[in-house]
Formats: sequence, structure tokens, C-alpha cells
Amino acid sequence: MPSPGLDQIRRYWDRYVSQLKVDGQPWGSPGFFEAIKGTHDPAYALSTRLLNLDHHCGENILEVGCGMGLDVVEYLRHGLRVSAVDVSRRSVELTRRLLDQRGMRARLLMADAEHLPFPEETFQLVVARGILMYTPDETRAISEVYRVLKPGGRFLAILHNRRSWFVALARLSGTNLYSEQGDPPINRVHSRRQARDLFSGFDRLSIVLDKYPAPSDRRHGSFARLYNGVFVPLVNLLPRTLVRSLGYYLIVQGEKPCRPER
Repeated sequence: MPSPGLDQIRRYWDRYVSQLKVDGQPWGSPGFFEAIKGTHDPAYALSTRLLNLDHHCGENILEVGCGMGLDVVEYLRHGLRVSAVDVSRRSVELTRRLLDQRGMRARLLMADAEHLPFPEETFQLVVARGILMYTPDETRAISEVYRVLKPGGRFLAILHNRRSWFVALARLSGTNLYSEQGDPPINRVHSRRQARDLFSGFDRLSIVLDKYPAPSDRRHGSFARLYNGVFVPLVNLLPRTLVRSLGYYLIVQGEKPCRPER
């Protein structure tokens, strides 16, 4: 069977974004965004915290896979010049609605990570927070990140850790990794060694782990009750040294090498 293509992946994310619901709040309304920001995946806060945005005011940043646009708002708030792409038309639409509500402007395009519509050496920062594990050719996507970065420019990517507590729990319980309604057509997990090999062309490479068990309202039924009521409290009793290597996120950062002086 051939591997899923970009059209199939686009359809999945269009459907996923279209089906996002918040009780009592219309899709894309100000109340919808506030509720999503308060309850959705904490990965949205990771890139803004890890990049130390106050030091990048005025620089060009690209977000590959902008999703609902929550991080785009934070980049703009810190004075960066923002471009953002997403393979999903509905994600781009949702991001545009959020920016319109905030009176903000960014360059938003529907595009995939493997064919970034920008010239070489355009950006000082590129963020691929949650995209590389879902695209058909992650090696090509990483080469595109490399291409559009300026020499000395930084990137931040988040992958899913193959040896994490969350992957083990999902496999043991027979549940999906990403969504109760069904996982994306491609949903890779990586080891730290695989992540290091993927980004071997970058300098100052750093890989750290994050996302440990915490209560969540994104799951329902008996699995959610067992997870929130039993698993999370038990794991949080353990010394952090025992669970440090089991974080769900592999946070990868590095720099594009500078050209050698002539």
C-alpha cells in the first residue's frame, strides 16, 4: 500500500480543525480561542518560552504548521516579523480569524513543509513545533528548513519520543496518540538518536525532553478516568530522575552553520 500523500494529510487536518468544538462558543469566535488557549496542548506555550523572544524583536520568523495561530499571536506581540504556513486551508482560515480579532497582521500561506514558498536565507528563526512527524518526507522538510534559514539562524522543532510514557500508555490501552477521533495518516515517533541524525547538518544541536504526565480534558470515558485519577497521581509520586527520559516531546534546537570566512 502506498504511503499517504499530502492531499490525504491535508484532508485529515481540514477535518480535524473544522470539528474543533467549544461548548457555547461558535467556531473561530473570541470565546472559542480563549477556551482553546486555556485547555489545549501545552506545546503551544513551549516554543514561545524556549525561544526567548524578547531577544529577537524585529527578526523574521517562520512558523511551519501554524495550526490555530496561537503562537503567531505571541511572535507578533514580541515584535517579530511573522510568516506562517499550514498544509490545512481551515487552519490558515482559523489563524487569520484570530489575527483579525486582535488587529494583527502576518503573512499567512497554505503550503506544506516539503515545499516552503520562500527564497533561500529568508528567516532568522524557523519553528516546526508539531509538523515533521506528520509529513510524508521529513528529510525533505528539514532540508527546506535549512534552505530558508539565514546562516547562523536558529530553528526549533518538536518530535514525539518513541520511548515516552505516553506512547507506552497509548499502545497498552489501544488508544490513539493524537486524537480520540483518529490519528493522522502519518504519525511518527522518534528516538533521540534518530532526531540527532535527522538534524545532523545543523550546529549547536540540543535535544531535551518535555511533557510529563499531567491531568488532561482532551480524553474522555474510562481511559480518561484511569489516566487522570490513577496514572497521573502515581507517576507524579516517583522521583523526577526516574521519569526524565520518558518525556513525550523531543525538543530539538540548533543553528544553520555560518559560511566560512574567505
